[in-house]
Amino acid sequence: MRLSRIGSPQSTRLLQLAATLLVALYMLFIGGTFDATLRFRVQLLNYVAGSVLALLWLGLRLSRRQGWRTSGLEWPLLFFAATQWVALLTSAQPRLGLEWAAGVFTWGVAFCILYDLLASGWPRAYVINALLVVAAILAADGIWAALGWYAHWASLGQWPPVNFRYFGLLGHANAALKVVLVARG
Repeated sequence: MRLSRIGSPQSTRLLQLAATLLVALYMLFIGGTFDATLRFRVQLLNYVAGSVLALLWLGLRLSRRQGWRTSGLEWPLLFFAATQWVALLTSAQPRLGLEWAAGVFTWGVAFCILYDLLASGWPRAYVINALLVVAAILAADGIWAALGWYAHWASLGQWPPVNFRYFGLLGHANAALKVVLVARG
């Protein structure tokens, strides 16, 4: 069943916007955090959530009997993922590279799904707006943390002896900066 048959075009667009925001905010608060790279349960939640989204996309594609829209980058992505799996299989300790090889494959699939959705008419503005919301949350958290840090030093009557470094919601300053720069375009 096509999504547009469920309701009006306005409700379809609202569902698309909600889904885009939900995925972007999930990646901010759970999937993109530093804990997601360290804690097994968070990693497992990411793999389950990503698999559910990929299977949902695949199920909709198959039920509609639609082809997969390609960007031309699929072969280079597939080649790069294959080199990671060859490196994994020829490694002295393959267990240590399994997560990396699976991650490269997963992000490649995520790119292909996102491209297919955008090529199928998913509004690009929703993706951009979702990235801007995530960047605004990160920026607000950073400003709040910096103000709190400087206010603490001001209450002590001193100027801080070191520079402020934001680790924020994503647990790492560089990861936070990447989201803000991607959203800025």
